[in-house]
Amino acid sequence: MEQASWIAVKGAGRAAVLSSLGLVETGDASFGGRYAFECADLPGGWTLVLHGADFDFALGWRLQRLSALGEAIGCRACGELATSIASFWRSGDMIWAVTYSGEDGPTELAVEGSPPAALNAVVEASRDADEPHWRHHVALGLSQAICGFGFSEVLPPQTAFRIVEPRRRGLGGLRQKANRTFREAFEARVRRELHPAAEALGFEPLARHPEFPPYYRRGGPHVFVRRREGRSEALEFVWDLRDPRPRLDIQFFVVNDGETPRGRNGQARVHIRGPALPERVLGRRLNEGVFAAAMDEAKGLLGRVDRYLREGVLDPDVLPPAEQDPAPDAD
Repeated sequence: MEQASWIAVKGAGRAAVLSSLGLVETGDASFGGRYAFECADLPGGWTLVLHGADFDFALGWRLQRLSALGEAIGCRACGELATSIASFWRSGDMIWAVTYSGEDGPTELAVEGSPPAALNAVVEASRDADEPHWRHHVALGLSQAICGFGFSEVLPPQTAFRIVEPRRRGLGGLRQKANRTFREAFEARVRRELHPAAEALGFEPLARHPEFPPYYRRGGPHVFVRRREGRSEALEFVWDLRDPRPRLDIQFFVVNDGETPRGRNGQARVHIRGPALPERVLGRRLNEGVFAAAMDEAKGLLGRVDRYLREGVLDPDVLPPAEQDPAPDAD
């Protein structure tokens, strides 16, 4: 982690938290944190808003405002400077803060207010004699202990991160609404058509396979796993409609029992032709044609991915020739 900060609020609901922050959902699922702002619902009624590139997002004034909606915790972390801060707020007041600032070398934790009962356990769990700045992890550990998110833990597989952005007004707001409608409809089509297509091939949602190695650390609502002959085969539907060249990928890899992925991975890509903005704003019914074409092509590629995994049939649309394994079942 270079730098990141996040805020989690309990019991307020995602819409209220985002509104208070002046943010709106874009309609996009988040895959791998490519975009700065993300949000997610966490177990226990917490709403998380994460900025993956800004140390100063979780500042006190934001936490003070959000704590009027419910209990709020904020965490700021910079790996390069070995600096981290966690603070907890309730009804406009800061209850406690724990800070570690290692920019000038190892130092002690600074504790303000009445720290949580979990502090001692988190300190002991973070202690590492071989790491001079081990106290840097305490703030992250406190965040994880309280709201369930500390940046590096494995989240439940059903966790779904969504991209958010600052709310716009006027024509910009109209653009946002049109884009969100289009993107949410696309994801609904993926769930309605591609999820069942994967299950028809013997794949099951990641949530049904708690034993699967934690390669999808931040959840995987579009990940499917198939157990077959001493191996696990995983695939994920990933798309990006914000890119100038919208696309849908079927990414996959194979894990032999007791091993890490061994190069038998790849992706099949569908290029999507999305309606131009005026078409979306005016409501012309072009989405169905765009979606139908993308889903049909994706289902065809999914069958070819399955054939490659089962039979080792070489396919340049599934793997580049230089990366193909002619016998994926031979170990």
